[in-house]
Formats: sequence, structure tokens, C-alpha cells
Amino acid sequence: MRPGGPYTQLIIAAPFMLAVGAAYAVLPLAWDGALVWSAVGFGALGWAVALAFRGPVALLVRRTSESIPTIQRASAAASGALEEPARLIVLVLVGRDLDTAYSIGLGWAGVEILYAIVNGFLLATIRTRTDDKAVQARKQLEDLGFLRDFPAYAGVIERVSASAFHIGTTLLLAWSPVLLIAAVPVHSALNLGFIALLPRSMVRAQAVVGVIGLPVLGAGLAAAGAI
Repeated sequence: MRPGGPYTQLIIAAPFMLAVGAAYAVLPLAWDGALVWSAVGFGALGWAVALAFRGPVALLVRRTSESIPTIQRASAAASGALEEPARLIVLVLVGRDLDTAYSIGLGWAGVEILYAIVNGFLLATIRTRTDDKAVQARKQLEDLGFLRDFPAYAGVIERVSASAFHIGTTLLLAWSPVLLIAAVPVHSALNLGFIALLPRSMVRAQAVVGVIGLPVLGAGLAAAGAI
């Protein structure tokens, strides 16, 4: 992070990251819609369940490698297969109308914002520790690009784009569950592309997320008849 300590940029960015979620929460007003708060909760729960299933993936990879980059890439590759079916299951169980689907997507995106903030503080803590395990983890995370000095707005831009992808994908799956066939590989490719580009350029990594995420949101809103 920048001068002032490893927590400084995150402390600056965190309120704006939360504001991204708030901005998406008021977007339904554009079509005279309203959030379904129970669906928001189910969306957050679906994301948490999908995240929990990444644990077994990481354990399987650790049997052959303790490398954090290897585990991170394996988790990214599996993300589409873990999240998108879970997203569709939540839609089928909770509802597929516009407001309900949007609310599920918002819950999915919102809890990921909180996770990103918490994860950012954990990474900042690793930067300040001096024990052997922390030093080893820091070296591997530096190779991935996660410990580079990013401006505060970088995390905010990422949340705008990633949240757009989650909400848009939820709307598209609500419109046509068959799109699960495309959602799985696109989701995994998005995460793998971000990880691959991050060590080279934050701008390029953000561009990948933005170029995919924002059009997906537009497509989802159009398919649902919101625009």
C-alpha cells in the first residue's frame, strides 16, 4: 500500500466500496422496482455456500502443491462451476421475476464486497507480520500481484465491475437457465484473466472485469425488460 501504513489505502477505499453496493441497491428505482430483502439474503447465502465448496478444491490441490499461486489459480478455474449452478438453484427456489432476481444478484455482489474488504485487511496484516510463514506467504502473494501498491480507487472500480457481472449474470440466468452453459466458463475465464493480468498491470486486470461485467449487467437488464 502507499505511505502511511499497509492499511491506509484500504481504510480510504472501504467506504467507497460499500457505497458501490448502496448504489446498486437503489438502481431498481429506475424501473419503479423494489428490492426483495429476503432474496438479498438468499443471494448472500448462495455466495457463501459456493465459497465454502472452494475449500475442498483447495484441499485437493494442496495434496500436490503448497503453492499459494497454484491454489489460487485452481480456485479461480473452479469458480464458475461452483458459483453459477448455485446461483441458478437459488433463483429456482426463491424466484425469477425481475425484482427477485435483481435482489438475489445484489445479495451475491454485496456479500462479496464485504469479503473483499475483510480479505484486504488480512492481506495488509500479512504485510506487517515477520514470522516465517507470513514471509513465505508474502513472497507468493507478491508473485501473484496481490501485495502491490494500488491506489484506493482500484478496489472501488473492481467492485463496480464485479458487482455488475454478478447482478447481470443472475438476471440472465433468471431469463434463460440454459445460459448456465455459457455462464460457467465465462465466470472462470474472468477470474483467471484477472489473476493472470494483475501482476503485470492493474489497469489491464480491471479492464478485463469491466469489459465483461458491465455489458453483462446491461444484457441482463435488457433481457429482464428493465431497460
